[in-house]
Parts: sequence; C-alpha cells; structure tokens
Amino acid sequence: MKRKVVSLMLVSAMVAGMLAGCGSDSGSSKGGSSTETGSAAEASSSGETADDADDKSPITFEYFNADGKNGNWDNPVAKAITEATGVTLDVSYPVASQGDAKEDVALMIANDEYPDMIYAKGSATDLYQAGALIDMTDLIEKYGPNIKKMYGAELEKLKWSQDDPGIYQLSYAGVNQKTLTTGGSCQIQWAALKENDYKYPKTLDEYEKMIKSYLAAHPKTEDGLDMIGITMSASDWHWMITLGNPAGLIADASPDNGQWIIDDEYNVHYKHVTDEEKEYFKWLCRMYNEGILDPNFATQTDDDYIAKVASGRVVAITDAEWHYSQCEATLVADGKVDQTYVGLPVTLREDQVEKALLYQGTTVGWGIGITKSCEDPVRAIKFLDYLCSDEGRSCITGVLKARTTSSMITDSHIVPMKKLQKLSLIRIMQRIPVLTTTLDSRSTEQVPTLKTDSHTLQLPKSLLLQTTIQQKKKDAKRWDLRC
Repeated sequence: MKRKVVSLMLVSAMVAGMLAGCGSDSGSSKGGSSTETGSAAEASSSGETADDADDKSPITFEYFNADGKNGNWDNPVAKAITEATGVTLDVSYPVASQGDAKEDVALMIANDEYPDMIYAKGSATDLYQAGALIDMTDLIEKYGPNIKKMYGAELEKLKWSQDDPGIYQLSYAGVNQKTLTTGGSCQIQWAALKENDYKYPKTLDEYEKMIKSYLAAHPKTEDGLDMIGITMSASDWHWMITLGNPAGLIADASPDNGQWIIDDEYNVHYKHVTDEEKEYFKWLCRMYNEGILDPNFATQTDDDYIAKVASGRVVAITDAEWHYSQCEATLVADGKVDQTYVGLPVTLREDQVEKALLYQGTTVGWGIGITKSCEDPVRAIKFLDYLCSDEGRSCITGVLKARTTSSMITDSHIVPMKKLQKLSLIRIMQRIPVLTTTLDSRSTEQVPTLKTDSHTLQLPKSLLLQTTIQQKKKDAKRWDLRC
C-alpha cells in the first residue's frame, strides 16, 4: 500500500499549535555553544553521518509559531516526542490578538534576535532578506534522510529561487496529499441542503436561490436570533481566506495560487482584475444591498465572525475549513449538527469546473526554517527529520490512538441508495478517522476530535463524535442514515 506522506508542518502544527503551546521548560538548557557554521563544519570534519547514534540529551529549542494559540508543552504527544528525541520546544506566538505575525517578525529583525526555529507565514521573505534564515541544503543532505524521503522529487520545489537555490524553509503544506473535500470556496448549512432535497447548487445563481429560500423559511434561529445569509471575516488578514481566495475559486475556476492566475503558458496575471471576478464582486455588492450579505462583513473582528458562525445563525460562508472548524465543534457540542457546513463546488458559470480538489504539487513560500540564532542547527534538523520519519509519525499517532481507542468509531456509514441517487456527489465510502483537537467551549481544554474526509462532501460530524451506540442510532435516525 502506498504510504500516505504527511507534511512536516502538519506534524509541527499539531505538536506546537493544536496540542502544544507556549509554555517552556525554563529549567532546560538551550544546549550547544557553537554557531551554525561551526557546528555543521565540526560535524562534517568528524565524519559524522545521519546513521550515527543520535544525541538524545535534553535540549530546548525556541520556536515561533505564527499560526497557533497559547498553550503548553505538557501533553502526552509532546512528552513522547521529547522522550524520543530529547528535544523540548519553547513555543511563542504572535502578540497581536488577530494572530498577525508581521509586527513580531519586524521586531525580531530590528533587534537582530531570533528564535532557533520559526514558522513566519507570509513574513518569511522579510526574514530571508534580513539574512535571518540559514540555508538548510547541506544539513538536509547530511542529516535529513527522512526529509528527503518524504519530499522525494518535490524537494527541488523548496529551493528559494532560480538565483538562490538554497533551502530556507520546509513547506507547511502536505506532500503528495489528496484533497477529498471541496473547501475554501462555498459552504452551506446541512439544514439548507436537506430542505433542498440534497440537490446541491452548482452555480452562483443556484447558491443564491438556496440561501434566500432557506432565509425566507427560517428568518430566525430557535434561540430567536436573526438569521444571516452570508458573512465574512474581512477586517484583517482573514480577508484572503473568506474573500480573496474564494473569489478565485468561484469566479475564475482557478486553483489557489494566492493573488495570481497562472495560464497554460505559465504566464502570471493578477486575479482580482479579471472580468469574472468583477462579476463576482458585483454579485457580492447586490447581496449586500439586498441584506443577504452581513452588513458588518468588512468591519467585524474575526472573533465576531467566529461567534456568529458558531451560533448557528449563518446560512452560508465562503471559508477554509481549518478556520471555521472550531465553530462546527461548538455547534456539535450544542446539538446543532444540522447547522454545520458542507462544501460545495460552486462556480460563476455552469461550464466551469471548481479547482479546490486539484493538487498542484507541494505548496511553497510558507514553512518552518532554522535561524542564524540557533546554536545547534544539526540537532535542530535531526529533530525536524524525526518528525518526518515513520517512527516519528508512529510515535505521535500511537500516543493519540492509545488515548482515544475507547471512543474511536471506525465503521462505515452507508447512505441509502434512494438518497444516494439524490446526493450524487456523495458516494458510499470507508471513513478513515483523523484525530485533531478542538477547544471545548465548556471546559476550555483541548479535547480529542475525530474528523474524516469524504470523496467530495463531508457528512455530519456528529457521526464522528458519538460515544455510545444509543446516541449513534439516534443521530443516524435524525439524518435518515443507516449505521
């Protein structure tokens, strides 16, 4: 069976973002006294290779994660990784409440002081230009066999540019991954899809009609709140996620290449000036004038946006699942499963094909790098190499499985043939559970959550969170499914 390759930053984010966090082991030594150049040169002159016995003595690396929340390193996965490698992460996060790392990175550059490792998102170019990131090419060649194995032929894509072939970051994105759910463009509540007899919209006009139809039938929530047709988070960098990226997917039927469209001849065009996107933004203006688009979509904070979606009062969104998944966890916990969202392959015109499922190769530009402040880059690259290894992945998944076996559901959920004919995008499938963590709104603690991918659309997540057969059957009856 072909091994499913997982990206380095997926593992790193799980360790340092969702499961771990900021609290450091203040009693640990940062370890190592040599500079990057001296350490690498010393290792080279001694003839040490990646096959030599690895140093597992205690060491702490400072790690800045531009995409996480404050937490701590005191959890079973972190402890298992530390036990296997000797490495502890002292993790820090953006100071800005909206998670924008630009100010933090600018301060690092101004002071010329950096953490040992850094995931800076869109500020990586600033770090590169400041000479803060080291070229990891030789380190990977000598101490990164698992990194090379994981990236394979796509390792070439990590090179910074044609003029500078150095590798300064390992990509945050998946390697050889298969995207199985339509995401990042149009989503609608399952309740609205159900009322449309599970006939999903294919064009923007059909999407509009479904939203308006549901709003007319359900102007208020069960709690008495006014329903909202569409809302967005566009007052800060999240505009890219809820406005910019969806515009390209919906209007241009173009894969996500940031703010650009790349044609068949590899010519690059700024996407927001295309005729199709102008038409899409005119549609949004009309939705705003008609009261379908939230009047506060461009000024509300991201916290306001999350609160609205988590309340169950927003019929439709254009967002990436990683951004709104916390809302769905709250909805499921509150028993509002039908207010969770299903991804839709909506485009401006019927002759277009939505490209959210298209794999274009490993995404580069954002990733984790080792800085010039790291006193032991050899140990750092070995740590990253461990996270890319089969052993590292087994260590992480083994701990998680041991802690969640009692509540893990692995059997298939079969959609009746009569409903399958109506819901042509959903196929009978074997569902593979993937463990993540979400913030429990009641206890404010990280709790295990099971997610699965379908071929195109996601089935209700309550089916993955049941802990008893009775609840399982109850929810199955509610959704007219047979378990």
